[in-house]
Amino acid sequence: MRALFVGWIMFCALTAWNSESLLSSCRALHFSTAVKENIERGIQRCSTAANDAVIRAYQGSFQARMAEFSINPYTKLSHFNDGRDLVESAVAEAPKNPEIRFVRLSVQLKAPGFLGYNDHIESDVALVTDALQNGWLAADASFKVQVIDFLLEHAELDPSVRKKLTQLKRTP
Repeated sequence: MRALFVGWIMFCALTAWNSESLLSSCRALHFSTAVKENIERGIQRCSTAANDAVIRAYQGSFQARMAEFSINPYTKLSHFNDGRDLVESAVAEAPKNPEIRFVRLSVQLKAPGFLGYNDHIESDVALVTDALQNGWLAADASFKVQVIDFLLEHAELDPSVRKKLTQLKRTP
């Protein structure tokens, strides 16, 4: 009985480590250069844990980014729509999760305007910036800086929010 318990504890610890490792990998690939091999690697890695809402959001982001590498307009739209649907299913599962909302925000901000995928930009910016100001990502300083840099570069921010994020970026 004791051996079974110890085995179960080790399995849980290994699963948690693998999940955290996968999340770190998805985060790194999310900010990597848009090279087809990186995007395909992200889709492949995320597909192993698509039942996790955060990982599914990243998978959707990678799938939407595959549209950049297609020539056929139908294929481009299909990649984008499939990715958008994965991101939206993750948001539906965990609507207050700042990381999922950040992933959706990044897809919305990079999507061409004619696709009409921009309805939640303001609410996503508000939730993500509020979460950052309240300590989200305090333990992962490099990812926090990447998120803040992305917001400062791509999002239309109120000057006071921009100032707070710039100050937060400097805070360890």
